[in-house]
Amino acid sequence: MARLYPPQIEGVIPAFYGTTLVVPFIMNKTVSNNQVAGIAIKIKSIHNNSIIYENKMMDRTQISFNKQEIYFNDIPENTFKVGVSYKVQIAYIDDTNTVGYFSTVGVVKYTAKPVVTIEGLEGS
Repeated sequence: MARLYPPQIEGVIPAFYGTTLVVPFIMNKTVSNNQVAGIAIKIKSIHNNSIIYENKMMDRTQISFNKQEIYFNDIPENTFKVGVSYKVQIAYIDDTNTVGYFSTVGVVKYTAKPVVTIEGLEGS
């Protein structure tokens, strides 16, 4: 079977913290939802191009074709460093477990858990 053409991702992906990364994407017009059995991801260091995290996700429940988002929620703790940016690429996996072509690179920053406070607001 031919390799599937990649989804499109933005050059900048929303920052994340913890063990869940959400990658917004746009379906490639040559690929339909039922051709996609899973998603492969590569996250590399922005400094030396070494692979920090790589995985094949075969659980279609983590792919929202309506919102066009992919939820990677099995990233091991302490994989990333707070304040550091990383390069992300994703690819479709077809029903024969063949990984398609990888997308262009999107950059994501790993952050600490945000804390929001409003001065002068007192709770009860």
